[in-house]
Amino acid sequence: MRLYLQALGHFYYYLPAWQYLHAGVEVKALLDVTPLGNHIIALPKFPRALLAHHYLTKGIAYQIELKRAGIPMLFGVSDLRAEGEDQCQ
Repeated sequence: MRLYLQALGHFYYYLPAWQYLHAGVEVKALLDVTPLGNHIIALPKFPRALLAHHYLTKGIAYQIELKRAGIPMLFGVSDLRAEGEDQCQ
């Protein structure tokens, strides 16, 4: 099985992508559809997020492992559509 993961925000796909990778699923790419403006709006909250550093370090570890596995991570993706007859191609 091949899998493309699309999510709004980084947190929501690193863990499932990592889990799929370890289950033997071929993860083809991670597609982040978060608008750039959302990242900018979230910046003032970053210092408080550092209080939950254990979540941040886990997310970074997942991201590093996914990159080492050669899974592309694309940011600012828009206009997604699925194409194919009986299945996505």
